[in-house]
Amino acid sequence: MLLVGVESGDEKYRKEIMKRNMSNKVIIDVFKKAGQRGILTWSFTMVGMPYETKKMLFKTLLLNWQCRPDFVMASIFYPFKGTELGDLCYKNNWVNLKKKNEVSSYAWESVLNHPNLSDFEIKMAKYLNSLTAIRSKYFWQLLVRRLEDKLKHGRKI
Repeated sequence: MLLVGVESGDEKYRKEIMKRNMSNKVIIDVFKKAGQRGILTWSFTMVGMPYETKKMLFKTLLLNWQCRPDFVMASIFYPFKGTELGDLCYKNNWVNLKKKNEVSSYAWESVLNHPNLSDFEIKMAKYLNSLTAIRSKYFWQLLVRRLEDKLKHGRKI
């Protein structure tokens, strides 16, 4: 299994803000070569990042679609104090302290008063990125197994 921290589909953002110097072409090629060798692939993506725009969210969605990963783990950015991006969010007063205290999992909710994106847009980007794995046969096998497990144990679907 190959786990790839794609993070963002915007090359400039990924290089300048995230300090991840890899092109979209390289990322796509890695997924392609792994798939050709029968290696399962995971794409890890982050949405709701500081300075991110709707166009950048779309670029991330498009990159995940082009990569054809078997699974996608899309998370929502969380501003950890002591990190460059976390401190930036606190400095710019983007962190909503009320939301921060109410959120039980940063993977599901943004705690930012994002300057460019609504909470709805961030959540939709998370779910749409996760759905880019829909073309993988493993996605469907996993879904069927989970449904069978629920039925087997008498749980509602």
